[in-house]
Amino acid sequence: MAFDVNAFRAEGLKFDGARPTLFEVSVSFPSLASNGTAENNRLRFLAQAASLPETRVEQVPVHYFGRTVKLEGNRTFADWNIEVLNDEDFVIKAAFESWLNGINTHVSNKKDPEFAGLGYKSVATVYQLSKEKAGNDVEDAIRAYTFSGMFPVEVSPIRLDWGATNQIETFQVTLAYDYWVPGADENYNGSGGTGKYLGVDGSAKNWSPVL
Repeated sequence: MAFDVNAFRAEGLKFDGARPTLFEVSVSFPSLASNGTAENNRLRFLAQAASLPETRVEQVPVHYFGRTVKLEGNRTFADWNIEVLNDEDFVIKAAFESWLNGINTHVSNKKDPEFAGLGYKSVATVYQLSKEKAGNDVEDAIRAYTFSGMFPVEVSPIRLDWGATNQIETFQVTLAYDYWVPGADENYNGSGGTGKYLGVDGSAKNWSPVL
């Protein structure tokens, strides 16, 4: 293909490219770790880094006479990480700490009765926003991913340092989950249902998870 910058602009980055700064994170905190919806509302502003999830299917190597044949394996889902700005009320860090404490307490080594069964699991969604609609509601997201069966497994330490001037504290949260599906549905709980995300043409795209 001959080089043609105009063709690249017209047929390559037709929509001027997706930007990594235009995103929003939503986590549905269980009642044991939240005060209504306050934590999720704050997290929408304080989650300063996240990622769109990877997709992976493992391989099964079968060896035969010195050659290797690769067969399809099972799908795996890597942990999801977010980075959060810490404010002086510690509302997000405290919420995740309460969530982890409900899963396994520091002293008694027990699970809180409110988390009986799978009560400690919840959902989260990451939204990719567009340049034209970045300031609008997440319903205008051009892509979204919903994580089902999600719960925190680690809240990172916050380093304190007299020399760390002109900085705001941050911490990382590692979240495990059962699987993700493309689309956004705040009420999706892993038992089925449908959701929507907007395609680049502005039309609603439906997904129906195959469970």
